[in-house]
Amino acid sequence: LMALGAANDSSLAYEMGRVIATEARKIGIYQNYAPVVDINNNPENPIINTRSIGEDRIMVTRLAGALVRGMQDGKLIATLKHFPGHGNTSVDSHNETAIINIDRKSFEQNELYPFKNLIDQGVISVMVGHIRVPNVISDDLPGTLSSETVSRLLQTDLGFTGLAVTDAMS
Repeated sequence: LMALGAANDSSLAYEMGRVIATEARKIGIYQNYAPVVDINNNPENPIINTRSIGEDRIMVTRLAGALVRGMQDGKLIATLKHFPGHGNTSVDSHNETAIINIDRKSFEQNELYPFKNLIDQGVISVMVGHIRVPNVISDDLPGTLSSETVSRLLQTDLGFTGLAVTDAMS
């Protein structure tokens, strides 16, 4: 995805999504656990790096939106990940719970920005990650186990009514 960000071409992103959908459907795949829409805003992040489109929330949202439209126009379910944002963390959430320690305003302006916009554009699925945001979510659970993260933040606050899935539970 970093290469897609470097190209910075929405028509290319759309075509990439369309081709992914065509090829996936040919082998019987109907859902893609992509794209990553995490903002790459922490150089200490050990896991997101080249999996992110970039560090600019507007560009990430625009290119991910085109990629999602290409996939979904091709009848493939696109899945935004890693809700509520994994770019501003310093651990691999597959090994330990990632924590984002920023204020709510910064969190909404950065981490939530692509999720909110792409939910409004009609993405079908969102993957919840093992991520805590203690200044926004009051429970002490990673997002994957937190009803406050999924029910309140994702569904109520952002208005998501599609398919919520979880990141790997192992």
